[in-house]
Amino acid sequence: MCHPNILQNHHKHDTPENRERVKNIKLQITRRPNGRKLLKIANLVTTPFFTIILKYLHELKLNGYAPNFLEETLESIIESSTNFFRCYLVNTS
Repeated sequence: MCHPNILQNHHKHDTPENRERVKNIKLQITRRPNGRKLLKIANLVTTPFFTIILKYLHELKLNGYAPNFLEETLESIIESSTNFFRCYLVNTS
C-alpha cells in the first residue's frame, strides 16, 4: 500500500498528472481486501484530524485501555466521521 503522504503531496500539488495518480492510487486501494475501509483511512491521514485522533488513542492507551477497545474506537471514529472528512477533503483540494 502507498504511503499516505503520497496522496497528501499529490493533493497539494494539483496538476492533471497528480489528479490521475490520486485516482489510480485510490482505485488500487479499493481493490484490496477491506478496500473501502483502507480508503477511508488513507483519506483521513491527509487531514489535520488524523493527528488529533492519534493523540486521543494514545491517551487511551496510556490510561490502560485494551488494544481491542482502541481498535473499536478508531473504527467508530472512521465510520461516524466519514462524511465530515469527505467534506473537508473536497473543500481543501
